[in-house]
Amino acid sequence: MKEIIYLLIGLISFSVYAEEDKPSMATVQSWWHSKSNEKMTVDGDLFPIFLKKHEQAFLLNVWFFSRGRNFMKHIVMIRPQLREVQEIVFPVCRDIVVHDFNHDDISEVESACSASGQGTTAGTKSIVQFDGWNPIVLHKAEFGDDEGFYGKQDYRYYSTSVVWQFVDIDGDKVDDLIETITNEQGRQRRKPIITKSRYKFVFKNNQFIKYVTYLQSIGRTTKTKHHLSSK
Repeated sequence: MKEIIYLLIGLISFSVYAEEDKPSMATVQSWWHSKSNEKMTVDGDLFPIFLKKHEQAFLLNVWFFSRGRNFMKHIVMIRPQLREVQEIVFPVCRDIVVHDFNHDDISEVESACSASGQGTTAGTKSIVQFDGWNPIVLHKAEFGDDEGFYGKQDYRYYSTSVVWQFVDIDGDKVDDLIETITNEQGRQRRKPIITKSRYKFVFKNNQFIKYVTYLQSIGRTTKTKHHLSSK
């Protein structure tokens, strides 16, 4: 019973600390403009995260409208302990989702970057941890298509999409990764050929390790097991 009470007190204390440590948007803008003259437009609220050394920080979606169309949307990190704001480099761009797969108070951050032009789209989905300002890539996958240029009934059409699910695969109470990659290949005036590949990765020692691979094509599914090894 005492242990439960201590845990609740700790959680309450942590919540109060985290809320007090959360800077206002005016403060964020002040820290940004202390080192940059570029106008930064805030898009949404702060995402609280923890860095590899357990320092609390925040991520924030922003716009830089003075840049080109494919370079306007970005992420900045706010580090209250340093009273600083910096733009985060590729591959952390947008669509932020914050995780803590193994409950070690170090955040794993899911993000996507994409660019488009002349009927094509290309992008990268990634999962990272942060060592200070620097994103450390734990896993990534690429997606894209040329539908806007050719349409789906042209033999030159292609599309690759990536879907991630996070579940405990091996029963160790740590969230792992199931990745489904769908490829479409165009055929002249016919529906594209669709192939789905499914991969499983367990999360061990802050690494994603390939576990099981599935391949599905034209109604047939094969299953291949792998020894646990780094991807």
